[in-house]
Amino acid sequence: MRISISNQIVKKYFSNNTLSQFYNEIFWLKKLEKFSFVPKIKNIDYRKYIISISNEGNEISKRNKPHDWPKQLNKILHILKK
Repeated sequence: MRISISNQIVKKYFSNNTLSQFYNEIFWLKKLEKFSFVPKIKNIDYRKYIISISNEGNEISKRNKPHDWPKQLNKILHILKK
């Protein structure tokens, strides 16, 4: 899988030997689309195996981590476990 970012859209490229990952990614993005922390599907190219998704924020670092990150993490983990 290769990832490309441009204009706040992330494109995830899958090869023929990772097709199960391609379909699994689509399944989970659709299942979790109602939650704000999950990227939104913008486009799916089933011929070239490319998923274009929204960019939902920046990579977290020591400089920009939220003060309540443990609470946010617990909430996300709870949602994923459900």
